Amino acid sequence: MNSKLQKDMKAKNKNSELLHLKEEYSGPIPHPNILRQFEEVIPGSAERILKMAEKEQEHRHEFENKIISHKKIMELTGLIFGFLLALIIIGGGIYLLLNDKSAKGFVLILGGIGTIITPFIFSKTKNK
Repeated sequence: MNSKLQKDMKAKNKNSELLHLKEEYSGPIPHPNILRQFEEVIPGSAERILKMAEKEQEHRHEFENKIISHKKIMELTGLIFGFLLALIIIGGGIYLLLNDKSAKGFVLILGGIGTIITPFIFSKTKNK
């Protein structure tokens, strides 16, 4: 009888199909079915979970805004100091030109102009 049961099981396995269902969900809050189960186990938990996700999103947005504003300030500060440095270099070059040091003055003026132009060239290529 045992062998007959085994034969019946093998016959059923050959004719049967296996259905494998996989469900994936991604996001800041649990899948609605899971959220419903949380609510059944702990009443009010679904609302708490949603508030927690909203608070996390608010925090992330505030943090990103702070980073963006800090980056803008740093870029502006860098441009201002670079421009001032270039003006000082060009002024030194003009001083040398006026005091019969034409080659050195010319090199300083070109270096100052290069100091002004270089950040604009590299920022445009980096943005592309």
